[in-house]
Amino acid sequence: MAEPEYFLRGAFWLTAGQLTATLVAGIASILVARILGPDGYGLYSLSISAASLLAVFSWFGVDQATVRYASREKQKAKRYLDAAVTLAIINTLALAALGTAASRLLASAVNRPQLAQLVSLASIALAFSVLFSTSGLLTAVGRPDVTAKAGVALQLLRALLVTSLALLAGYYGAVLGHSLAYVAASLLVLAVYSRTIGAWRPTLSGLGRVLAFGIPLWLPGVIGALVAFTRTAIMGMLLSNTDIGGLAVAMNFTALLGVLVAPFSSMALPYISASNNSEERALSHVVKSSALVATPLAVYTLLYAEPLVHAVYGAEYAGAAWPLRILALQYLLPLAGSAGLAQYLVAKGDNMTVLEASVLANLVQLATVYPLTRALHALGVAATLAASQAAWLAYTALKAGVKAYTLKPLPPALLAALPAALPLLLQAHQLLKAALGLAIYAAAYAILALKTGALAPADVAVLLRQFHSLTAGPAETPGKKQHCH
Repeated sequence: MAEPEYFLRGAFWLTAGQLTATLVAGIASILVARILGPDGYGLYSLSISAASLLAVFSWFGVDQATVRYASREKQKAKRYLDAAVTLAIINTLALAALGTAASRLLASAVNRPQLAQLVSLASIALAFSVLFSTSGLLTAVGRPDVTAKAGVALQLLRALLVTSLALLAGYYGAVLGHSLAYVAASLLVLAVYSRTIGAWRPTLSGLGRVLAFGIPLWLPGVIGALVAFTRTAIMGMLLSNTDIGGLAVAMNFTALLGVLVAPFSSMALPYISASNNSEERALSHVVKSSALVATPLAVYTLLYAEPLVHAVYGAEYAGAAWPLRILALQYLLPLAGSAGLAQYLVAKGDNMTVLEASVLANLVQLATVYPLTRALHALGVAATLAASQAAWLAYTALKAGVKAYTLKPLPPALLAALPAALPLLLQAHQLLKAALGLAIYAAAYAILALKTGALAPADVAVLLRQFHSLTAGPAETPGKKQHCH
């Protein structure tokens, strides 16, 4: 079985990288939001969202399937990865051409025909995101450090280009900077790939087998992209640019918070796939680890949404606080296994359940997005997203038929909110309130988690050891050293 410490070390690498990348991206998004204002930020976000329909034609499930096969068949890993990179290059060029051709149609679909040129520009970023995401394939050969560093490089480029061009040319410059960053980062990933595991050799060998397994994994993404585009079109029809800008702020901030949770999901598939018939035990490690981090994150955000939004984005984005609260509820879902259940099913070869759960979640979203958005505006969009995530998890957990939940982190997370609420009573700057509340909450949660047994001293020792090991170099797969060629 793959050792739990292998999973944790990989998760720590991804956490370190994603924390850095997301902090850079978060700071950049804050600056861009302040530069453009709610109306301009809404147009910038809408342009990128309109181009997202092109994601329907990306990867075809080959990325996830490649990670699975390369994790299980180490001797053939290089061949699988080279074939995936070859497909990614072809896919990127095709999407860039398609986006240019369809830009007017996409802009009209979101009720903003004047954005056609911007949608065409944003489609370049969407296309090159496929090539950039090949860095994630290297988690299959024990190199999550490369994935982490690539993410940091991308966000540094975005921070530099998007903010500087937004100052020069408003939301048009912001979209241009977004696309240029993806192009540059993708070329960097190709160079690093060759240095990490050997020169890339164009090939499509073995791709048929990978596609056969990956297509069912791709179909949920197709459905999701179509539903997301439908949601964007409804937003364009029912919400003002300012409302869309506020919702984008809430979604970006939720993603910023999620940097501490996402690495557990990213490492879950290679970890569980390499567990050699001990998948349930590996899943339990994923659930326990992710819930310990995600649960307090959700409770703190629910408590401090207003001070966080006011301090970070300014009073003009005050309407984003309640959508942020609704979106933050997703960080309670790891208590029920959301960080690892889909990856567990993929590792077991049960792609159909993943597809069925995605279909159900998207049906829930389609059924609720129009009435909720019409009734509750931006808050209705957030509620739609939360409802679809809950439906996905409920179906997945039911079909998986394994124990994939833990309630241990919930009591200390809720109890820690009591002393942490005191700074809300102060007549102080919102940033000071949020920072003081975070310090109190983190300390109270750590103490209560240890006292209640949610966090054992042995767990702390393992986490500290893995954190320290980040300075020792990239993670190794169990029983085999990874060498750069």
